[in-house]
Amino acid sequence: MWLPVAPFVGFILAETVFDLGAEGDWEIWKAALLGALLMAPFAVGAYFGLRSVLKGFRGGWVGLATNLVLGVLAIGMPIAESFTG
Repeated sequence: MWLPVAPFVGFILAETVFDLGAEGDWEIWKAALLGALLMAPFAVGAYFGLRSVLKGFRGGWVGLATNLVLGVLAIGMPIAESFTG
């Protein structure tokens, strides 16, 4: 249930800090902060996935892996976009 909601939570967090519709160049520090805000919900999901794996629940691996991959993408995409302009 958390996975479909996590991107929306990330964008809501990012919108509170930045004006996401603003025109202009993004410096690397802004892109990194934006990526961290977008990644935060996936980090929470990865934490709970890891917690369930440590408790012995096999299904936690799916949540852990999915949240880690999506978290890396969430932090990497704004940084890559700032380099390409």
